[in-house]
Amino acid sequence: MPLVDAEKLNMAIDGLLADLPEQVGREWFQAAVSGLATVVGADLAMVGRLVDDRSAVQTLAFCENRKIQPNFTYELAGTPCAEVVEGSPCLYADGVADEFPEDTMLREMSIAGYVGMPIVSAQQEVLGIINALFRTPIKNPDSTLAAFERFTSKISSVISAELATGWVDTPTRKGL
Repeated sequence: MPLVDAEKLNMAIDGLLADLPEQVGREWFQAAVSGLATVVGADLAMVGRLVDDRSAVQTLAFCENRKIQPNFTYELAGTPCAEVVEGSPCLYADGVADEFPEDTMLREMSIAGYVGMPIVSAQQEVLGIINALFRTPIKNPDSTLAAFERFTSKISSVISAELATGWVDTPTRKGL
């Protein structure tokens, strides 16, 4: 059950950050994503990096229903993630599938709510994205966005350093 009180969310985010493994790598990303999904009550969550031509995102960790799933690459065109990689947070408390009809995965997975944050380097270059998707409307969008901002600001330097090293190729699928 998601935490909706802003103070409780902040405490949960701080606890999640403290519990992340010391060694950054695949397990670190998986723990970060599954922990964030649990804290905000998301059905799906992921962290990913932009591919070289910036037309797609390659996941570094992806979870659905709190279970880690295989990584994949997806095209950005027509997705809410395309807005995020422009450098701004993005939140749709409800109706995200209607706002992005080209993103068939949103409709196929019955996604109602979406929140995403860009991962930026020290030079303010967008390197990737962290997001969460909800099958029901986001009950407290302001607290959810604040939790994402807090989480992303705390881990962005770690993620930026890891994204600079690159990751293995993964299968491509359309939308998210």
